Amino acid sequence: MSRPGLLRTGATFAGVFMVALGSASAAEPSAHLEVGYGVSTVRDLPSASTSALSACAGIGFSAHPVRVALELATTGSADMNMRIPESPTPGQRTLTTFLIGFEAVDGAHTRGPFAVAGVGIGHATLTGARPGMLPAAGPPIPDGSLTDLAIGASLGWRSTGGPGPLGFQLALRYHAVVHGGAVAASATAVTLGLAY
Repeated sequence: MSRPGLLRTGATFAGVFMVALGSASAAEPSAHLEVGYGVSTVRDLPSASTSALSACAGIGFSAHPVRVALELATTGSADMNMRIPESPTPGQRTLTTFLIGFEAVDGAHTRGPFAVAGVGIGHATLTGARPGMLPAAGPPIPDGSLTDLAIGASLGWRSTGGPGPLGFQLALRYHAVVHGGAVAASATAVTLGLAY
């Protein structure tokens, strides 16, 4: 996505957010903070996927007739595997996304099953990836950094019991950066945390 296109997309999201805030009611808000473990994938690499740690924080509120969700998620590679010299190394990856979207949950108390889907902006980095450690494997893969359109979705369960006014939240999460009409980097994780 070009810089003008990215700016137009950001302006559209900001406009939707301001409209949502202006129409927000006093209905029960929701908030969550989670950490988890999953897989980070970068397109077109010899070792496309590797294990990763993930964290996510977000809020949801009513903007009749829908619920709006804002989420910040970040994933970083956590590859600890031993490899033979001939095998490719995935390198260090990070993926951070900020999304605005819609939240499907019981609006009365925001507990029980939920689902979230959104779009926004994301940033992905890659350093230290190699096709293999031996010279015959070829030159190192160039480091990369990309900021572009982001997408994401999650589904899970919020419990009614927990410390004080909080409950526990278990979720399956996916977020990605899209570039040139295709997913350039993505992450999928199972997360566990606290929800209000």
